[in-house]
Amino acid sequence: MWSFDRWSYHAPTDPPTLVLDTRTQRTFDSDRGAARLLGDGELDRVRELARRAGVRAPGPAILVSATPVYGLELQERRQKFLVGKVGPYEIDFEAWHSNLQGLCDFMRLLVDELGLRSRVVLSGDVHYGLNVRATFAHDGRVLSVAQLVSSGLKHSGMLARTALHLLGAGVRPDHARVGWETPPAVPEAGRASWLLDRLRRRAVNTDAWAEDAPVFLTPTLAERIAAEQPPRFEETRSYVRPDAHRTRVVVGDNNVGLVSVRLPDGVVVHRLLARRAGTTTPHTASLPLRSAARLPTAQ
Repeated sequence: MWSFDRWSYHAPTDPPTLVLDTRTQRTFDSDRGAARLLGDGELDRVRELARRAGVRAPGPAILVSATPVYGLELQERRQKFLVGKVGPYEIDFEAWHSNLQGLCDFMRLLVDELGLRSRVVLSGDVHYGLNVRATFAHDGRVLSVAQLVSSGLKHSGMLARTALHLLGAGVRPDHARVGWETPPAVPEAGRASWLLDRLRRRAVNTDAWAEDAPVFLTPTLAERIAAEQPPRFEETRSYVRPDAHRTRVVVGDNNVGLVSVRLPDGVVVHRLLARRAGTTTPHTASLPLRSAARLPTAQ
């Protein structure tokens, strides 16, 4: 057992499924920063698994990641704030977006090397149910993502459910960001330089900023400080509310998800069965596998 390290595997499904080991194959850039959930060696293994599973461009493919690739944006920002106060080991500082280099390396594998244009992500390891439509583009090549989160069958009491519902109520439904491989250069003088300096000095920076690592900004801020440098990355995420609960993004009750992938019409249906006080309530959401339009540029 100590010498076995190949916990990623593929399942013989249609579309093909890759199950990712985001626990034991992490690498760290520093002792204070977040981990890359898949190190270089594991990315090589995922390439081979994809080949053996029959993953073909343009997809779709199903990926299983314990940690959601697209979690609650508000929670991710809260974690980045807390890590500067209490350190990375006192909280679950393990989101994909906590280490942008690791995220971009993984997305480039999917978009550029595997040629995927659509994928389904199944996730858990959090204490809520969630549906996310997302896009990630590298140099104009767009990957459309339908992410479904169900966790778990028994995980919470009344206090936890209330906190999760309040957290979900504070999440903006739509987000967009653009990014570069390294921080964009800006003029030495003028308002753009002042904005960049202020951004880098903020106590709570929503994304890590290092001279040799990717950086992501909102489109509005990117336009103000780097209008002459086209971004290499574009990313959107939209939280899809279940049909019967128009005001609720997060399902905080104990739940289990039933997933259907309809390939002819390119739709993923997520039926979250939530359990509370002896009653089971379905929360159903339908997500298209492909984006219908060009990536938005608004926040």
